[in-house]
Amino acid sequence: MPKPCEKYLLPHKWQYFGWILFVTGVIMLIARFKFDIKPDWLNIKTFAVYSSLFDVKKFTIIGNNISEEISILFTGTGLFFITLSKEKNETNIPEYLRGKAFIISLYISFVVFLFNVFFVYGLGFVTYLGLNLFLLPFIYIITLKYMILKIKK
Repeated sequence: MPKPCEKYLLPHKWQYFGWILFVTGVIMLIARFKFDIKPDWLNIKTFAVYSSLFDVKKFTIIGNNISEEISILFTGTGLFFITLSKEKNETNIPEYLRGKAFIISLYISFVVFLFNVFFVYGLGFVTYLGLNLFLLPFIYIITLKYMILKIKK
């Protein structure tokens, strides 16, 4: 009989693909925001439901460098694949650990959220909100891998 969560998990090989996407996305984000690298070949016209840089535009075609969007897509998709793929030897212990790691991740994410609500303001808070999308799966992955490593020892 399959375990409750097992039928929803991706095969283990997706975890490797996830790490490739995640690392590539993080490198791209660092290149974009730390070194201000925006390749010209990523300047395209795209449909925007809402855009507000200098003026507000709704449901229109805009010119945009999609380096940020690709970086975020790679990072988020990578985290998704890593988080939801099976471990190499998926047993009852990792399933139990998955639940425990998820609860711990929720607690840590909430504490970080509270800290930012009370001590981070303006664009810093907006930046945190964007990063918060990746925080829960990132903490979950670290927590789960740590717990599995601890059990193996």
